[in-house]
Amino acid sequence: MVELLVVLAVMAIISGTVIIAMGPALRDARLRTGCRTIMAALNYARSHAVTERTDTRVIFANDGNGVHVEEITADDRGEDVIRPVTTPAGRFHRLPDNVTMLVVKNSSVNENWIRFTELGQAENALIRIDDNYGRTWTVVVDAITGRGEVLQAEDEE
Repeated sequence: MVELLVVLAVMAIISGTVIIAMGPALRDARLRTGCRTIMAALNYARSHAVTERTDTRVIFANDGNGVHVEEITADDRGEDVIRPVTTPAGRFHRLPDNVTMLVVKNSSVNENWIRFTELGQAENALIRIDDNYGRTWTVVVDAITGRGEVLQAEDEE
């Protein structure tokens, strides 16, 4: 019986050590998943704009916790008609818990979207992705190519 209790105690100590060691890795995985979600939406919107020959935009949720894609076409009068893209890649995708984003663009209007032209171009933009632990990553969208790049910042703790 004593041997069994000793084995259980050793297992509890090892389990506790593993759980504590996994904490930073799980936080980092959430931040990476948030970046991947945003990059996937940006890449899909750019690709959709080029293949469908229509302007497309990535919409960032006002609460900073999600993203989806919309298509912009002109109606008979030449006015913009905005329709959500309902493919699996275009639907709303929520960011992981404890991860938020902030969109910063060069335009003077405070907008929560990035528009891609049928040539795949977009305006310069930065998307700042934060977690509750003080770490920040940034996605930079290049205006000419419309491609995004993830920049990993140092921990701010």
